[in-house]
Amino acid sequence: MAKYRIYYDIKNCTGAFTCVSAAPGLFVALPGGDKVDLVGGHPEDGNRDLRILDIEESTLDAAMEAANVCPSNVLRVVDLESGITLAGPEQLPIEQEGQARRAE
Repeated sequence: MAKYRIYYDIKNCTGAFTCVSAAPGLFVALPGGDKVDLVGGHPEDGNRDLRILDIEESTLDAAMEAANVCPSNVLRVVDLESGITLAGPEQLPIEQEGQARRAE
């Protein structure tokens, strides 16, 4: 069973590709060259703009490095057992947008 989860806000990705350099097994450039994709990731709760991937400890360091070097702050790595964010922002831009829409 996976112990960690990567959250990736593809909508707000600026295509700096730092995650691809930091974790080439987890991230790849999409055709067109303006975004990246999370390899094996899938939409969270049907939201195609927010992708998730459950990972094991063997890929944790690479995932955390990718989140830490992302200039757009669109990656977060969470410990599934504790719920603690290990790398990246506590809240992704797309999650902040959703809260703002609900508040209106």
